Amino acid sequence: MEIRTARPAELSPDLLAAWSAIQQSEPTLDSPFFRPEFAFEMDAVCGNVIVGILEENGAP
Repeated sequence: MEIRTARPAELSPDLLAAWSAIQQSEPTLDSPFFRPEFAFEMDAVCGNVIVGILEENGAP
């Protein structure tokens, strides 16, 4: 497993799609605070948001 960090603006469309798919498949993550859009908005306000990216065999 590879773990890295990135700013929201650095996330690729594929990573954003995977993030949304993971959230939609897991009921415990059903919160607007776990959405990629929230990370983008908070970064726009605070300017210091970093997200963790976990990948296994090149897939999130």
